[in-house]
Amino acid sequence: MSDEIRVRVTLDSFDLLHPSDKQTQVYVQVPEVARASWLLPADHFHFSKSEPWPSVVDSAQEHYAQTFTVTDSASAAARDAVIEWLSHDENHDAMRAAWELDQARRHPVARKLLAENERLRARVVELEAATSGAFLAMHGGRVLGLYRDEADALHHCEEAVGRSDYRSCPISWRKAPSGTCELFAWTYRDVESRTGLTVSPIEVRPEFDEGWGADGDEFVAAAADRLTALLAPTQTLTVDEPDPSPMQALVTRQREQAGGAQ
Repeated sequence: MSDEIRVRVTLDSFDLLHPSDKQTQVYVQVPEVARASWLLPADHFHFSKSEPWPSVVDSAQEHYAQTFTVTDSASAAARDAVIEWLSHDENHDAMRAAWELDQARRHPVARKLLAENERLRARVVELEAATSGAFLAMHGGRVLGLYRDEADALHHCEEAVGRSDYRSCPISWRKAPSGTCELFAWTYRDVESRTGLTVSPIEVRPEFDEGWGADGDEFVAAAADRLTALLAPTQTLTVDEPDPSPMQALVTRQREQAGGAQ
């Protein structure tokens, strides 16, 4: 049995005793399920030859049920197996997709479009293989680190917060549709403030990819240097503390006042 779902509708003579009588045969092949066939009156051919395959099979089985057609047990079991398989939505969709592909193969223009589609799919796979993912941890325009794993980049930013005026504040991440994560801190009176720390997914070309450490989580110096040159030409890669915002200054003054009052 081939690995393709297939349905064939033919009009021919299948009765050896009455060779002049024509019948419609619906032949169904479902890989790893069964091969089954239905013999229907000749007038079913004009309907079945152009209908989507799931409709053809359902119509054939309905005819057998209405006419109480009796066949050998092996043939009946094969038909039941196909009908049971087709009763699941995902299998119904798979058979319809196979019918659409079969129809496309029968038309020259459609065949050309299918070939072009396959070429484009192969090109996408090739391009995806030529790049690898990484995660860039930043504070403003300053590169903090380039990581293979997102969790490591997030941890780096959380450690940076631990060395800032936000160190005693609850923190939380927000993820944008683009995939960029931004770190927020809950400060005075439950006010949510931006820390300026972000983690963004990026693509690393093969020429940069040679610098990953054995554990896949080390900083890639060469790549980060080039990224810094592009993103913040006047900055270095040293991890400075974030400049205090007015909210941070207020938090600091309150801590100092609380300490003096003790």
